[in-house]
Amino acid sequence: MLRVFANKNLLPYWQSIQRVQSEGIFGYEALIRGPKASPLHRADKLFGAAMAQGQQFEMEKLALNTHLATHARHCEHQGAQRLTVNLSPGLLFDNEVSETLQHYPYAHLLCIELTEHLPVDDWASVKAKMAELRQLGYTFWLDDVGCGFFELTLINTVKPDVVKLCITIISRLDYGAEIIDEIRQVVDTVHLYGGKVLAEGIETPQQLDIAKQLGVDYAQGYLFDKPKEAGL
Repeated sequence: MLRVFANKNLLPYWQSIQRVQSEGIFGYEALIRGPKASPLHRADKLFGAAMAQGQQFEMEKLALNTHLATHARHCEHQGAQRLTVNLSPGLLFDNEVSETLQHYPYAHLLCIELTEHLPVDDWASVKAKMAELRQLGYTFWLDDVGCGFFELTLINTVKPDVVKLCITIISRLDYGAEIIDEIRQVVDTVHLYGGKVLAEGIETPQQLDIAKQLGVDYAQGYLFDKPKEAGL
């Protein structure tokens, strides 16, 4: 873990985000891995070890800086590309993160995906910070809605630009009408205020067909591709 921090030895991976209602790729989600051939290569092992040592937020910041550097190089050398990056809501108030985001030149192409590690007690201050960053061009996504701390009732409170339906929900698409009705309700709610919905973990053509019928806007999953190393 000390070597990872000292050498900034993280590997950025990208996975495509596909348009559901039309053809083509919307952009990519940025994922992070530890050093190859090490016990920390997998993201769950990497962040699990960081959390055990009280370094979770430092690891998140290192991952963010890694992703921004990779994204900036891509935009400079290969053209504009939309990218989503994961961030805990509390880190929006970190001075180092704030400074980095304030000066990032490709803010209009970056989607900040708020992730759940701890419950958020004060969404009012988070929304105020989101409003500030939106002025710079950032958009905000809410990750894993329907699982854990990010419940469906938060949608109308936070009004994210994109709601990502938890992979557990998508895995149940083939099992009956109840889950389909729940997803339809989410899609209708999000579309009502102008947001969009992403289905994460699409693995079969049948799941994709159901998502399309429900009006889901974007999708990710092994049906399309697996995360690939994004080194340029």
